[in-house]
Amino acid sequence: MNPHRGSGSEILIFVHIPKTAGTTFAAILERNFRPSSIVSVYPNFGISEAELRDLPDDKRRTMECVKGHFDYGIHRHLGRPFRYVTFLRHPVEQVRSRYNHMRSSRSHPLHHLARQGISLEEFVRISPDNYQARTLAGIEPGQGNIALTERDLERIKANVEDHFALVGIAERFDDSLILARRSLGLEHVRYVSRNVRRRPGEAPPLSDSTRRIVEDHARFDLALYRWALARLERAVEADRDAFESELAAFRAANARYSRMMWPADAMSHRATKAARYLRFLYRKVARSG
Repeated sequence: MNPHRGSGSEILIFVHIPKTAGTTFAAILERNFRPSSIVSVYPNFGISEAELRDLPDDKRRTMECVKGHFDYGIHRHLGRPFRYVTFLRHPVEQVRSRYNHMRSSRSHPLHHLARQGISLEEFVRISPDNYQARTLAGIEPGQGNIALTERDLERIKANVEDHFALVGIAERFDDSLILARRSLGLEHVRYVSRNVRRRPGEAPPLSDSTRRIVEDHARFDLALYRWALARLERAVEADRDAFESELAAFRAANARYSRMMWPADAMSHRATKAARYLRFLYRKVARSG
């Protein structure tokens, strides 16, 4: 557990981009920071960005980690030194996963479209383009629909270089965790592996034409992903022998941990999902009332 480092210490800000292995990484963060020092900012649970801005000074002084679904730039509300961390995923798979989540989650704001049989191509047309790049672009409120440009992409890369301790890659999750342990000083990075299999009702593998539609819709996401992946690979190559040894030892230890903790993790995961859905219903009723 990371010790409390005082009011002048850096706050770790985790930008949790949906469907990028962020839930697993958020759980890892929860094992590395004291519960009282973590602030969770999510639409249907935790607190809102407005509530974060209005936190009392004593809470601000004890914060060590802020995580949630928000855009780069939230550090402006904290008044403390900061560093960011996030994960990216290949945009085709990220878009496909968001589509499947829309279809399966009753709390998703577009879930009603699932009953109308919306296709993935139709989902793409009504979704924000370049979802991951937009999250990291730091676009000012009210300008969320402006078209991204190459200049925005270069600004995102500069922000990453200046303010991010790590940009992990979902497809290279274990490699990213080794880098997180090194760059963030995390002590506990083991996690429970869950079977990744296609559920009933999920979209089938994409056709070539659909893949081209998604890639065009997310062309800046794709450029950002490739840049971040190359950046991660350079970090691995800089210390290849030691990294491979550390990675092999981690995977062996994590396999044992996953087998031992899977039953408890599965129950906890179901309970958390149920609690979050109940909070969603409560807030929905409260807003309508």
